[in-house]
Amino acid sequence: MKRCGFTLIELLTVIVILGVIALIAVPVVNGTIKTMRERSYQQQLENIKAAAKMWANENIYDLPTEENPIKTLTLEFLIQNGYVEKEIVNPKTGEEFQNLVVTVTYKDGGLSYEVLIDNVAVAYDVIVKDRILYSLC
Repeated sequence: MKRCGFTLIELLTVIVILGVIALIAVPVVNGTIKTMRERSYQQQLENIKAAAKMWANENIYDLPTEENPIKTLTLEFLIQNGYVEKEIVNPKTGEEFQNLVVTVTYKDGGLSYEVLIDNVAVAYDVIVKDRILYSLC
C-alpha cells in the first residue's frame, strides 16, 4: 500500500514543536522590543540635550549666569529655531513629547542640562565646569 501525506501523530508532533518554539521566542522578542524602545527613548532625550547644547554654543550671551542661574528652553523653541528638525516622538507611547523643557543651569562655574517632562526630570547631564567662552576680537 502506497502512503500519501502525514499521519495525525506526525502533524500533532509538528504543531507541538512549533508551539514550544513560539512559547520561547515570543517573550524574547517582546523583551527585545521593550529594550529597544527604552534605548530609543534615551537616545531621543540625548538628542534634545544636544540641541540645547547647540543653542548654548550659539547664544553665549543668553547663557545662565550667577545673577540669573536658570534658562528654560522648550522643545517648541528648539524646533522653531532649527535646533531640532521636527517633532520628536516618544518611542514608548508613539506620541509626540508634550510639556518637554530643558533647563540650562549655571552652577559651580559650569552649566548643567536637565530634561523635564511634565516637570519631572527624566535626563540630567553632568556639569561642564571647563566651558569655553568665545571672545570677540
